[in-house]
Amino acid sequence: KGLTSYSVNRNTLIGCFEDNNEQSAYVVMYYADPKTTNNTDTVTLKFNGYNGVIVFQNGQKHAYRLTNNSYELTLSPGCGAFVIPINLQ
Repeated sequence: KGLTSYSVNRNTLIGCFEDNNEQSAYVVMYYADPKTTNNTDTVTLKFNGYNGVIVFQNGQKHAYRLTNNSYELTLSPGCGAFVIPINLQ
């Protein structure tokens, strides 16, 4: 249960964290210098056992339903997101 695969196009870091209830969460960051590039990165996260995610990005919280067990996000250089897989009703 959790992240089963991912794809990135650029230099992107994915870190996994787990709370006391064994709920996983992921930090996804495109580590490029915004002063030297304006290319974005498209990241696809594929999950097993969940149908949605809560995403904290750009100071906002959003819930999204997964499409084909996947969530896709676009990151600007130096930016990131905190992604928590959940089961939406």
